[in-house]
Amino acid sequence: MKKGVFDFNGPEWKPVSENAKDLIRKMLTKPDKRLKAGDVLKHPWMTEVLKEDDKNKLELNFGALKNFRNSEKLKKAALTFIASQLSENEISGLAKLFEKLDKDGNGVLTFEEIKAGLSGLSEKSAKEVQAVLASIDTD
Repeated sequence: MKKGVFDFNGPEWKPVSENAKDLIRKMLTKPDKRLKAGDVLKHPWMTEVLKEDDKNKLELNFGALKNFRNSEKLKKAALTFIASQLSENEISGLAKLFEKLDKDGNGVLTFEEIKAGLSGLSEKSAKEVQAVLASIDTD
């Protein structure tokens, strides 16, 4: 398959509606043609109500989903994109902050390490960060 080219030929796509496929196509395109967040929320697929009968037709390929979640390529691409949006000073500052929070030095921040790092924040900032942390899937 050619880089940047995709199709909906696999069996997992059979129960997916044309509206959903249309939304995916419009999200996986060049940045200048890509839908903005507000436009995504207004897309017909986002606003249609899933009929009770349709719920039984949907099947997830959990193996593919697990592989996608654990994909090192996806992680690398996401980190590369994030890094490309930051200056060298911002990256350096984030690295220092990460090292400060990573108390056991294992390269992974636990929920507890992040919570402990909140202790030095102002009350307003701590509440904002706690609200964000509460919405994170810690798995």
